[in-house]
Amino acid sequence: MVAPGRWPPVYDADQLQKLIRDLVATNDLAALLYAGSTSEGGRICQGDVVRMPCELPFIDDDGEPSATEIESEYWLVIGNTCDFDRDVAKNSWTQVVPIDDRTPTAEQLDGFVRYKPSRAFYLPAWDNALRDKHFIADLSTPAAARKAALLQHGNVVARLSRQGWVLLHSCLVRFLCRDDGRFD
Repeated sequence: MVAPGRWPPVYDADQLQKLIRDLVATNDLAALLYAGSTSEGGRICQGDVVRMPCELPFIDDDGEPSATEIESEYWLVIGNTCDFDRDVAKNSWTQVVPIDDRTPTAEQLDGFVRYKPSRAFYLPAWDNALRDKHFIADLSTPAAARKAALLQHGNVVARLSRQGWVLLHSCLVRFLCRDDGRFD
């Protein structure tokens, strides 16, 4: 049942939830999520984890450009891969979301690992040096990024596998198209 005054979602919620559950039904989420190499494909692709320490830009309460005081070291590229194939002068922007390393409670971690929160995309550690950390890409805080900045200053540290990319898309669809009130 759709909440009064709301449009129904554009996807079948049960089917999408099943797809997400099926994708993450593994004992090694990192092996499922990440490709073996960051060199296959373009220089930067949708779903890449890019290391580029900087503050998150936003529009403040006065309508002025500002930046958070908290610096994000890692960013998840959510802009289209094909944007990076286009001439930077003609198509100079893409979208990224900050990745936060957190120490979640056991209950929170269980929800993240099963991709229950609709505004977050869980990323297990992509490197053994980070194995004790848990990373959350906050889908509710997208930022426009100049492609040139990512290409010149960003370092791709992890690339999603095809299954990881499908999981990211499933979570993005659920986040962007959920206007039936279930996640309010």
